Amino acid sequence: MAHEIRHYPGFGHPRDLAPGWDVLDVWAHTQPELDALIAAAERKFWRVWYRRVQLKHEAVLYKPSGATTPWTPPPEDLAEGA
Repeated sequence: MAHEIRHYPGFGHPRDLAPGWDVLDVWAHTQPELDALIAAAERKFWRVWYRRVQLKHEAVLYKPSGATTPWTPPPEDLAEGA
């Protein structure tokens, strides 16, 4: 399993960099590998902001800084289909 994960604590919301949000960038070589990494992150309360395929499979996830319980995305995130 070859992948790369970068955690950016306090980076800001991926939409507008509003404070109070952590961001996680995940890259994998295959779609099943990316799916497994996303599933593991979601168990730790991360939510997918977007995913795409270029040379590698990539996803950006986000959560409130320090979140250790389930949370609900802000309404504007849901309106954007995130």
